[in-house]
Amino acid sequence: SREDQEKLLNAVNNSILGSNLISQQKNQVLFKLWSPNAKRVFVSGSFNNWENSNPYFELNRHPKENDIFFGLFEGIQQYCEYKF
Repeated sequence: SREDQEKLLNAVNNSILGSNLISQQKNQVLFKLWSPNAKRVFVSGSFNNWENSNPYFELNRHPKENDIFFGLFEGIQQYCEYKF
């Protein structure tokens, strides 16, 4: 819904780069990256066997800040290893 999208963008705007635990109960992690020359960005890690091209783990481009990519994913443990 539009309200959910606004909440997500608010979380993105107020989070630091890297991984941010959003909900410990749901193991929701927000990944945020600054990558000015990227066309597409994926996150991989111990949570997806380091698969680096799974469409589910593709980050979204921020609608107002073109160099920022983000994604919110459930089922990821806090402090897991990851890379972009």
